[in-house]
Amino acid sequence: MLPDKKYWLPIGLSLLLCTLLCLTMGQSARDQDELYYSSAGNAYAAWFEHSFRGGIDAYWSASHEHPAFGKLIGGIASRLFTDSPDALELLKVFRLQNILYCFALCFIMYLWVQELSNRGYAVVAVVLTFFLPRFYYYAHVGTLDYPLTVLTFVSCYAFWKGLRNPRIMVACSFLTGLTVSTKINGVFLFAFLGIWLLIAWRKELRQRLWYIISFAAIPPALFVALWPWLWRDPVARIVSYVVVMKTHFQVPAYYLGRTYIKDIPWHYPFVMLFVTLPVAVLVAVGFYALRARMTTTKAFLALSALLPVALIAFLSPLKYDGIRLILPSLPFVCVLAALGIYEFAGSRARRIAVVCILALSAVFAVTEYGRYEDCYLNEAVLLSKTAMYFETDYRILAWPPLLPWLKTHSQAKLYFGLPPTKADPQQADYMILHYGRVDEFNKTAMEYYLRQTPVCVIKSSRDDVTPIGGIYCINGVRR
Repeated sequence: MLPDKKYWLPIGLSLLLCTLLCLTMGQSARDQDELYYSSAGNAYAAWFEHSFRGGIDAYWSASHEHPAFGKLIGGIASRLFTDSPDALELLKVFRLQNILYCFALCFIMYLWVQELSNRGYAVVAVVLTFFLPRFYYYAHVGTLDYPLTVLTFVSCYAFWKGLRNPRIMVACSFLTGLTVSTKINGVFLFAFLGIWLLIAWRKELRQRLWYIISFAAIPPALFVALWPWLWRDPVARIVSYVVVMKTHFQVPAYYLGRTYIKDIPWHYPFVMLFVTLPVAVLVAVGFYALRARMTTTKAFLALSALLPVALIAFLSPLKYDGIRLILPSLPFVCVLAALGIYEFAGSRARRIAVVCILALSAVFAVTEYGRYEDCYLNEAVLLSKTAMYFETDYRILAWPPLLPWLKTHSQAKLYFGLPPTKADPQQADYMILHYGRVDEFNKTAMEYYLRQTPVCVIKSSRDDVTPIGGIYCINGVRR
């Protein structure tokens, strides 16, 4: 049976973007977390495959830094679509789960924005989100950030609908439970929606008490039910898990020309959001914030976008990887941008101008995003030439372009400015710096990186353009 005609466009658009995602999935290099998650998900799925036989800990103890649901879905995909024991092959199949999330995000976003504006701007919101530089990258790799982002957005849509139709609130309860069961950040979404629910239904608490209780009970129940590792001793393991998360090691972050191990400034996520969003998106969001009248829906979208950023800025000691930890903000930002364009593009001339700007942005996205992956900084940074003050992530790229230089300088003494290097740089002829590890540079390496010009720039073998490293002459010696 064919779906209603009103759904043909969002289904077709979602399938088109999912196809593009599938065709480009293998082009993204490996993220450092993927192998851990894919091997853990494969072990989780094996427990079901063996008819629940064997000790739970034997299958579910792997990678319990985060809840199990996101890894389990990828593990099921791995068991269904490949028999290969090869880790890289399993990783590629593990990524296929993102196609389901991509479809859900595109379809739900279209429906939401269409209700708030019209079909054209619903398409704009979906395309803006899909091609958002760093978001585009995370859609291609098997980490938990993309699933968390999609489930957060879908849960918020169900919540928005459920406020008017309490039956939908039950569905929202299950979706919020899946969000909490994917990554622990989902707990804050649960709290945010719970507070909003009590405020919105404060005059109808008795009539809707059952729905409120179900919203309070279902997410925690799913959190435990979908994570068998907790079953053996739920209270003790939840407590130990919370303790581990509170004492989680800090990943170094390079920010504004300095490497932070701890005490990263609170404004880090706000600034990184500003320098990694395309300028057109920032302008559209700003226009909407200033011009559109305040409504409950506008406040809900704005607070949903702000929540992940505020959480990292003010509550979490962990700040790193650019916008990775605030990825759930981005779909809401793009919805606000689309609504800002809707407010602006009243006349035919304005609509044409907006279409031209978006077309140029799309061309830029297609030609640049795949090249830079999780390293994109926007046009403002490019024009101001301040990219060296923000972190990049080229850890995933190899160094084959360095080999020809090494062959012609085989007698040179080399120095690498990364810990635990204790060698004296003054005894070397050249310093080799990997730009993807700026957050680990020692003081000497940082001085060269910020103030010296490399004698040789190592460029990515993918495009022969992107700089991934530099070779610096020490004390003016060239050999």
